[in-house]
Amino acid sequence: RGWGLHFALDGARVVEPMAVDPMPGRVHVFAGNDETKWRLGLQIFARVVYDEVYPGIDLVVEPTRAGLEYGFIVAPGADVSRIRVRWKGANAVRVVEPQARGGIDGGAALAIETGLGALREDGLRCVEAGGDENDVPCRYKAAGHGAIAFALGARDHARALVIDPT
Repeated sequence: RGWGLHFALDGARVVEPMAVDPMPGRVHVFAGNDETKWRLGLQIFARVVYDEVYPGIDLVVEPTRAGLEYGFIVAPGADVSRIRVRWKGANAVRVVEPQARGGIDGGAALAIETGLGALREDGLRCVEAGGDENDVPCRYKAAGHGAIAFALGARDHARALVIDPT
């Protein structure tokens, strides 16, 4: 049994991913019996950055033990309200209360429901970057038609912001 779930950004620019922070070691990918499809000695990287998916907003994807984690780096003055996240293939995406307290104000969590059960994103955290890192109150919010956005409390728009849905 399997289920296809695809992460998408509504209204985002299509950009080439950029691998950053090379890591030690190499990997080999053996796809079936056709040696022409094998890839040997591939460099591995700590993260992939999609630069300016929205004006002044980068998408960052990093591997974790559980899979992949995503986040956004918002440049000073950029408009966070442009971000619209959608999970294609989900039966439903709901904003729910977190199972464990996360984020500066308890934040909200997401339940992404599939035919195999629900996935959860608990612990949304938003932090002003540069100099002293200050937590910014933030929550998920429904953005209509199954998309999710971010609601932020007071922050300094002259500073960069990191949005980390963990």
